[in-house]
Amino acid sequence: MAEKPRHGYEIIKALDEHSKGFYAPSPGMVYPALTYLEEMEHATVELEGTRKRYHITELGRAYLEEHRAAADSLLAQFECVGQRMDSLRRAMQSGEREFGATTSAKDRSP
Repeated sequence: MAEKPRHGYEIIKALDEHSKGFYAPSPGMVYPALTYLEEMEHATVELEGTRKRYHITELGRAYLEEHRAAADSLLAQFECVGQRMDSLRRAMQSGEREFGATTSAKDRSP
């Protein structure tokens, strides 16, 4: 996710997409983390009207490279769980279609 500058909302959406909807951090998690990265001089902020676009700094890039294995592992876990959840969703939808096709509304009521 260090490829290009992003707004906080874009970071949230990228994590959501990467995990196939399994993990979408709240703004209350992302924005304090971005502020912390700025304070640590790992990110800089560019104001665009009322929005902020975050850029990784050379110090931040060096830290990321030093901890690349941990970052890649975390993203891989998000992706793996996202794929499993996506498979489960598809199986549940398939089962609902089969269940609905083989039983009447009377059979499905509690």
